[in-house]
Amino acid sequence: MARVTAVPDLCISAKLLFPFSQALAEHPAFTPRELGQLATLDHEARVPLSQALDMLRFAIERTQDPDLGLKAARRAQPSDYGVLHYAIRSAPTVQDAITASQRFMRLLTDAVDYRLVIEAGRAMVHIESKVPLPRAAADYQATVTHRSEERRVGKECRSR
Repeated sequence: MARVTAVPDLCISAKLLFPFSQALAEHPAFTPRELGQLATLDHEARVPLSQALDMLRFAIERTQDPDLGLKAARRAQPSDYGVLHYAIRSAPTVQDAITASQRFMRLLTDAVDYRLVIEAGRAMVHIESKVPLPRAAADYQATVTHRSEERRVGKECRSR
């Protein structure tokens, strides 16, 4: 498949593709044989971001499903993300969890900067992509991050 846009030579973990594969497996536009290549990817492999985005655009075009990123995010499990998940879950505070996310995010993607910004007593998590993302990728990214933080904050609130 030809590259649609010029994207810097960045990579993502193959782990980020598996929830999309699971969502596509339930769609009649793809056969199990077509999705088989994704299933054989090494979980520890790195995939060029340009290739992953081309595959995502192709999947959206073929399924005509602009909500594919949201559907994939529903299938993502925190434990899919290995060390990053462990670092977040074992951090004693939300701020420490965000700091751990900043440190270990590169294990999953070279394309995102993740940081905590505190202004006027308000804390905000900024997720900055180094490349323009299609809506489905941005939806996935935001939803997975929100679910992770929601679990973290919920854990912290329950411990009080």
